[in-house]
Amino acid sequence: MLQKKICMVGAFATGKTSLVGRFVHSIFSEKYQTTVGVKIDKKTVNIQGQEINFILWDLYGEDEFQKVRMSYLRGVSGYLLVII
Repeated sequence: MLQKKICMVGAFATGKTSLVGRFVHSIFSEKYQTTVGVKIDKKTVNIQGQEINFILWDLYGEDEFQKVRMSYLRGVSGYLLVII
């Protein structure tokens, strides 16, 4: 099984938490939830017979991408920059 760390980054209130909730739990809520620090979720997906374990890091919103703690990005396989 492959394991991939993916970080969700972007400005405050762009929908990062909603995207993770929709992907991991198949739900969408219009209720706004502020992420404090980081929220980590896991989703296992089967792609062409290969199981991939996604570890999704939902990072707090920052107006400037450069302010994201670099320690959160250590070991990342990729990130999604969420903008509106």
